[in-house]
Amino acid sequence: MRDADLHGANLCRSDLWRAELLGADLGNAQMSNANL
Repeated sequence: MRDADLHGANLCRSDLWRAELLGADLGNAQMSNANL
């Protein structure tokens, strides 16, 4: 595998991971607001 291919795969993976974290944070914020 070329370095560029590995780099692209890592970028995609980190973007997905970040999106999951953001989604979890948003979900927690909505739960907190509902509890107020």
